[in-house]
Amino acid sequence: MAYLRATHLLERRIEEQLKADSGLTHPHYEILAKLSIAPQRRLRMSDLARRLVVSKSGLTYQIGQLEKRGLVERMDCPSDERGVLAVLTDEGVRCLEKTAPGHVAVVRAFLIDQLTPEELATMARIMSKAAAAMSPNGSHGSPPGSPGESQGGSPNGDRPSPSQAGPT
Repeated sequence: MAYLRATHLLERRIEEQLKADSGLTHPHYEILAKLSIAPQRRLRMSDLARRLVVSKSGLTYQIGQLEKRGLVERMDCPSDERGVLAVLTDEGVRCLEKTAPGHVAVVRAFLIDQLTPEELATMARIMSKAAAAMSPNGSHGSPPGSPGESQGGSPNGDRPSPSQAGPT
């Protein structure tokens, strides 16, 4: 029960911050964050859905909402006539840059800073183990070594990337 309560409360705080700072929902923010760390800020829709662990139809709906705001656009895939790419626009980058610091602050204040380094390491191991058990291929949904799987470099210069904020 503690897990459910904590995750619901954290999700509520994240949603409040995102709506206040940019009018985004948490799924919208996650889409922008994933695209921001992708090569050329673009991914095939099917790859993006897999990385976000959402259905293709659900992603299509979310991308449509982001397109209306000019934050993302769809393009035909040059290497596969059936494929469609989701592309982060310059406006999407600006929106993410405006929103990311507040997102990182919320996650840090209500989760990361509440735990010791040892507790964070333990939580990361537990959640990685649970994610692997639930994933069809035994992975976390991102290719090994992808930016979403590490605490490595930041796509925003010295500002923390969304993936460095913690497990949201």
